[in-house]
Amino acid sequence: MKVEPKYIVAQDDFLKTKLDQLVEFANEKRESKPDEAIQYAEEGIEIAKEIEAYSPLLELMSVKASALVIRGSFDQAKECCSKIIELGNVFNIQDHKSTALHILGYSYARRGLYQVALEYYYQAVQINLERNAYKAICENYNNIATIYKRINQLDKSLSYLEKSLEFYVKSGDELPYHYLANKAGILGVMQKYEEAIELLLDLLSRIENDPKQRFMQMTCYFGLANQYVAKNDVENAKVFFEKGIAFAKESNYRELLVRLYFRYGKMLFSTGKVEKATELLASALEYCEEEENQVLRIDCLKLLHQCYEEIGDYHGANASLKELVDLQEAHFQKDRDLKISEIEEEKELEIKTLINQKDEIERKNTLLEQSIKQLKQYAYIVAHDLKQPLRSINGFAQLIGKKLNQEGNETNEIGSYIEHLSSSTNYLNDLLEDLLQYATLEEFTNFDTAIDVNDVVNEVMRDFEREHVTFKVEKLPIIKVSKIHLKLLLHNLIDNAIKFNNKEECIINIDVSTDKKIHTFSITDNGTGIALAYHEKIFNVFYRIEKTKEGTGIGLAICDKIAELYGGKIWVESEAGKGSTFKFTIPENVLED
Repeated sequence: MKVEPKYIVAQDDFLKTKLDQLVEFANEKRESKPDEAIQYAEEGIEIAKEIEAYSPLLELMSVKASALVIRGSFDQAKECCSKIIELGNVFNIQDHKSTALHILGYSYARRGLYQVALEYYYQAVQINLERNAYKAICENYNNIATIYKRINQLDKSLSYLEKSLEFYVKSGDELPYHYLANKAGILGVMQKYEEAIELLLDLLSRIENDPKQRFMQMTCYFGLANQYVAKNDVENAKVFFEKGIAFAKESNYRELLVRLYFRYGKMLFSTGKVEKATELLASALEYCEEEENQVLRIDCLKLLHQCYEEIGDYHGANASLKELVDLQEAHFQKDRDLKISEIEEEKELEIKTLINQKDEIERKNTLLEQSIKQLKQYAYIVAHDLKQPLRSINGFAQLIGKKLNQEGNETNEIGSYIEHLSSSTNYLNDLLEDLLQYATLEEFTNFDTAIDVNDVVNEVMRDFEREHVTFKVEKLPIIKVSKIHLKLLLHNLIDNAIKFNNKEECIINIDVSTDKKIHTFSITDNGTGIALAYHEKIFNVFYRIEKTKEGTGIGLAICDKIAELYGGKIWVESEAGKGSTFKFTIPENVLED
């Protein structure tokens, strides 16, 4: 039988319409009726596969995973999330990847594997930040805050909670219910039970009749019951335990139901109502059949065993003890295998994170290197281009002076103006030279050439051969540095030692000490000294203590930068009026003397 094209189109339209309805129904029932949501999602997933509608497929898988978590089926949720991430990569659809990562984080957090959970949450945050998905970000931060609350790092918990609120405000969405519930939990940990209870009751009054907030309503019942237990208010705790149990049964929130039974039973046991506690724990065990609820089952069996012993039911005590031993033995093996698997997964996650970080750092380093190169080129071009007009200005000023002098028209005032103009252009020229040196220092960095520091010092001293200057130099080492850098550094320090000296004889001592493979060079003078307040400022670009002295204020900044290039540092030891000792270090990547 031949199928008409019109029939095929009509069939496709019908399936697309049905798929849209199933997506809507699954989302609507996700919190209020997770089992129904899962059924709608599974039906929709089959249709989406049939018509190759990949985006709705991933959305339905996300709804299913979320509903599985709400129901307490964490292993199934984890498996579903892994498929979402895998298919998202195959079809290049990343919209639901952050949801899957968030659900994975929640699943691991419920099992106490907080470090793994945090890694998944942080990955989800990164994706959501790129998408500007503010509501999703605040949910990520809210769950991160929950983890830090559970491990008693309240400062961090509150910090992430405030971040969560910040993104709720940006989203312009409904009141931040998760934020309020989490804050109540933190207040409880801080033993501020009244404030926590007031916050939860206020939240409950806002959402009690909202079908979309049933899971949050359940969370409020559970939270209120726990706060009243902590406050030793048994009657009020009982009210909210029973409300919570009825609500959890109606919505099939199995994991929360078991926790409510267990906590309620534990409270009753502590108040002497052992028989009622025994009934509750037996009910809890009925909902703990799934393997992934073994830890809860073990907790229930331990308390149930105590209940049976307390009421003298030794048959029940023995039966519960035998089941507990068998379960613990099986759980120990499974838990050991699971933890090995989780450790492997955690390490794989760490490796992936490190690889991503390395790639990002390399990308940023490349951009940074390009920017630095462009800035250096710009600095060089600007300095070079500005020097030519400065030379012209200076040259014309001198020509004007000569011309006026030849004609006998120069006055003292005009001569002073021309001298000042010439001096200013010379200063600007020196400034540009120093800036150019400062901007291009890295180009001359060299760790491979062995330099005898004695030879470099001798060359620099020849630049300062004057009658009133005396040098005293100890034997200096051979090191691997750029000769240009070393000579420039020594020249600037010695120039300052002479410039800022008011004695008849300027005495400069140069020596070195070596400790733990680090050379510390010292240049000591008997000059005017430097007050403590200026010891750090003098190494800033353009900073000058005495504006009347010659110089650009860049020399010591150049010295500082040269020391840093070789992994060293520079500083001054001085008091006003008592001379100065400038010291700089260079690690011993040197040849032996």
